[in-house]
Amino acid sequence: AIYNFGNLKIYGGTFSGNQAARGGAVYNYRTVKIYEGKFIGNNATTYGGAICQPGSQYARIYLGSENAEKGNKIIFENNTAAQNGGALYTQTQSSLIAYGETTFRSNNAVADNGGAVAAYGVVNFNNTIFDKNTAEQKEKLNALLPMAMDEYKLTMEEVFLNEMEEKKYDITKIFE
Repeated sequence: AIYNFGNLKIYGGTFSGNQAARGGAVYNYRTVKIYEGKFIGNNATTYGGAICQPGSQYARIYLGSENAEKGNKIIFENNTAAQNGGALYTQTQSSLIAYGETTFRSNNAVADNGGAVAAYGVVNFNNTIFDKNTAEQKEKLNALLPMAMDEYKLTMEEVFLNEMEEKKYDITKIFE
């Protein structure tokens, strides 16, 4: 749907049923700020069912806003990538920062890692829910926790809902 090589701002709306080789809804090479919106049922034949961000020192994805007045509810649901990052994929040197109420639900990485997010750059999550995301590489921890990250910062308690058990996990305990 969108190839971004500049500064993109999304203030709401729904991206649904889009398909591309990389980034079913958005291929981001520079900066994208998503203040509110839904990414539902998008598909990538390689990386990032909803959003793909290649390795670039200038590439940034911001989900939500530090200022809640601009909106913070972002949903990634039922997105699929044939390889990594069912909903989101970022390569090295890029950043993904989630400020508020972001939900990753029922996304799937068919062949590899990161049912919700495969992030190989710097990642910061704040108040994020990961619910029923799946990845083929189940023997790897990053698939069970639905993401692959080289560097990460968890600024508040993250909530992971496990398909097998109806429990909420405190992410600080998972990474100890």
